Amino acid sequence: MKYFSTFVLVLCFAMAHQCLAQKQELNFKIVPPTSGVSLSKINSIVQDKYGFMWFADRNDLSLVRYDGNHMKRYVYQHDNPNSLASGTIECLAADPSGAIWIGYGLSGLDRFDPSTNTFTHFRHNKDDPESLSSDFVSSILVDGKGNVWVGTSDYVGTGDLHLLDQRTGKFKRFSPITSDSTSLTKGGVSVIYEDRQGILWVGTGFPWGDGSGGLNRFNPATDTFTQYVHDSVNHQSLSDNVVRAIFEDSDGNFWIGTRGNSGLHLMDRATGKFQRVKYNPSNTGLPGRPPVYSPTDHITFIAEDSDKHLWIGLYYNGVIRYNPESKESTYYGYSKDYKNSSDDLASWRAYSSSNGLIWLATQFN
Repeated sequence: MKYFSTFVLVLCFAMAHQCLAQKQELNFKIVPPTSGVSLSKINSIVQDKYGFMWFADRNDLSLVRYDGNHMKRYVYQHDNPNSLASGTIECLAADPSGAIWIGYGLSGLDRFDPSTNTFTHFRHNKDDPESLSSDFVSSILVDGKGNVWVGTSDYVGTGDLHLLDQRTGKFKRFSPITSDSTSLTKGGVSVIYEDRQGILWVGTGFPWGDGSGGLNRFNPATDTFTQYVHDSVNHQSLSDNVVRAIFEDSDGNFWIGTRGNSGLHLMDRATGKFQRVKYNPSNTGLPGRPPVYSPTDHITFIAEDSDKHLWIGLYYNGVIRYNPESKESTYYGYSKDYKNSSDDLASWRAYSSSNGLIWLATQFN
C-alpha cells in the first residue's frame, strides 16, 4: 500500500525489545489505507472489548473500525435515522457490553451497538432539563461501574458534566456555579478520568479561552466537587487552570497536564498539593516539557506503554517519552525523529491498546 502524507495517525510499536532508551531504536509507522479506507485527522481513539480499534475521523465526519488488517467506515445516511449522526466526532468511549459511545461537536451523543449496526441518539432539548445541556460533547467516560459520564464544552469554554441514566435516557447535570466553591469549575469539561480507587476527576478549561478552569474531584455522597485551581501565591497549586490531561501511572503517580510552561504536575492526592515539573534540558530527573511556542500551548495527553514509559503530548511541539526507571526523557520534536512519519508534530491524542502499542494522533494534517 502507498503511504500518503495526509495520514496523521502514528503508530509506535512499544514492545520491550523495541522501546529502548535511544530514540532511534523506536519504530513509528503511519497507518496505511486498507479495504479502500484511509485515515485523515483523528480526533479520538478507543479499543473495544473484542480488540477492535475505533477512530474518529474529523475530515471525513466518520467512525472507522480497524481490526489490524481491514477498516470499515461508518457515515451519516440521511435516509436512515439509526445511522451515525451528521457532524464532527470529538470523543469516543467503549463500554463493557461492546457498545461505542460517540460525542459530537454539534450533534450530541450517540451509542453505537455493533451487533445491530444501530446508533441511538441523545440530544439537547431546551425544554427538557434532563437532556444534555449542549450538543457539543467534549469528553466521555464509562467508569468501573458502567456509568456513562458526559462532558460538554463549547468554543467559548462553557459546559457541564452529565451522568446518564441508561434505563430512561435522562441526564443528571452538574453545572458550574460562580458563588459555590463545591460546584464544578468553569471553562467547559475537557477531560473525565477515574483513578484506581474509583474516584472521578474532571478537568475543565478551554486552551483558547479566558483562562478559567481547574481540576475537580467528585464527591458522590454529596454530589459536590473539591476544586483545585491556580493560586498565584501558592507554588504548590496548579500552574494554570486549563486542565486537559489526567493520568495515574502504574506506580500510582497522579499526573496532571495544563496549559503553559510549567504545565506538567505531580499531585499528592492526600494533601491536594502539586509538584510543578520544570523543563530539564539535561534530560535527567522528571519529564519536564520544552518551552511553549504560544500562550495556548498545552499538554494534550499523558499515557503509558507496556514498558511503563510515559508519553506526554504537546499541542505545538511533538511528544516526550519518559523512562521512570532510568529517569531519562526523550523528546521527539522534529520530523527527523520519526521514522516514516508526517511533518505534523502537533500531538493531539494517544491510546495504549491491549497488545502493547501506543497509538498517536497528530493535530493539523
